[in-house]
Amino acid sequence: MQFRHIMENLKSDYKITIVSDANVDKITDIQLLDAKASSFEDGILYIGDLSSLNPKILLPEQLISITPLTKQSLPNGNFAFIQPEDLSSVFNYVHRLFYESLQLSNDFSQLIAMSIRGDNGQTIVNAAAQKLKNPVIVIDTGFKVLLYSDNFEITDHLWKENIARGYCTYEFITAVNEIMANTVSPINSISYVLDCPASPHSKLCSKIFWNNSLIGYTIMLEEKTPLNLMQREMLPNISYVMSDILSKNPDFAGIHGSLKSILLYHLLDDKQFENISIRMKASKIEPPKNMCCLVAACGTLSDEKQWESFALERLCLVFPQAYITHYKGYIVALIALSNTLDLKETEKKKLRELLPKVSKNLYISQNFTNIFSCRNYFEQCLFLHNLSLKLDMSDTILSYDAFAFYDLLSHYPNQKDLSEFVNPALKILKQYDEKNSTFLYETLRKYIECQYNATQTAAALFIHRNSLSYRMEKIEELTRINLTDSNQLFHITSSFYIENYLS
Repeated sequence: MQFRHIMENLKSDYKITIVSDANVDKITDIQLLDAKASSFEDGILYIGDLSSLNPKILLPEQLISITPLTKQSLPNGNFAFIQPEDLSSVFNYVHRLFYESLQLSNDFSQLIAMSIRGDNGQTIVNAAAQKLKNPVIVIDTGFKVLLYSDNFEITDHLWKENIARGYCTYEFITAVNEIMANTVSPINSISYVLDCPASPHSKLCSKIFWNNSLIGYTIMLEEKTPLNLMQREMLPNISYVMSDILSKNPDFAGIHGSLKSILLYHLLDDKQFENISIRMKASKIEPPKNMCCLVAACGTLSDEKQWESFALERLCLVFPQAYITHYKGYIVALIALSNTLDLKETEKKKLRELLPKVSKNLYISQNFTNIFSCRNYFEQCLFLHNLSLKLDMSDTILSYDAFAFYDLLSHYPNQKDLSEFVNPALKILKQYDEKNSTFLYETLRKYIECQYNATQTAAALFIHRNSLSYRMEKIEELTRINLTDSNQLFHITSSFYIENYLS
């Protein structure tokens, strides 16, 4: 309990003059001034007649007296003086406040116990509202409603609409930001009052922190009972409990981290694109004109949390301006592309240096222009990850462009029937090779890989051009395929892809 909070409660019922209340040290007890005292303890509020004290001793730092005192006499302390006839009444009043404060500690212990026990957020936020005797709402830093009490009817029409929508409108956020620009809010969870001209009710607010990072706000609406000291003291404790609850949420990455990290998480996880658009507009964030997704999969370290921290740090060094988040076991980066619509060569080099320390493989989607389609391109990377597991690939950067045909094959409804689309020519070549110990099948495959370039094909096979010419003639003789026909070449190429995919 702080001196200024006690003063706010006293001044409505007593004639009191506050000389100084700048000291924000916590007061843990109260005592009557003892004329025989030779010293005073820190953290105790002393109430009594200052004139009865030995003038040579140091005054207490927290003092209410019936005798006036100048601010210079207590430069680092808090002091107020009251009317002599109010002395007993004020002492009893403050004593009652401290009793209620003890009850507050008990309430806090109960909420902590509920969180440790694993009670869900709804149960705990309802319990908090019951103790405050007012509705409670929990939002993240982007004004998305995370929790709200439903055991008290909320009559504030603006907050009723926000809750029904699940997030606050751009106009609402803008108005709040304008109010906050003229409001001094604490750097910690100490509660503060926020008044809005469009709402009849005051809001008592407290910031929610996780590891010294702001992740949201606990808001009490002053609807059922008037704002009082105990509510002020209780709300920061509720924010502490909410921090614990939210940190256990599987979607915690969606509220913790940089704004870009949080936005990317919601782009991957949410369908409320209007909410995301509002947050970007309110934060003046311009999405990239061209972008791609990059994904790293967990697996290089046994401890997932340790890997997550390591991978995030390394990718942030390569792409300091990217949106990067941890999402369902993956590190996902949304990377802005230059006019070439490709990663820079320096970036590719740095990515190769990350293998296999950060991830067994890295996966890159096609480029795209609409940030709200990010989820689709993340799924391209997931396809590449699953494909790499099937093909037992490692230490590789896989680009979706190189494997898009495999994705097309994976969507064919009856996988067993895919083999029917393989050109019979491949079977003929395999049978001939097996019978005659030749390499016609591999020759044709390499010819297609080298984009029908005879010189490159011969070099790749380590054979003479004349030997390649003989093989190609033999292939055409056996299969009756025309290697200058684009349709037949496409069928043959597709057949190799299908066989590789099915294997």
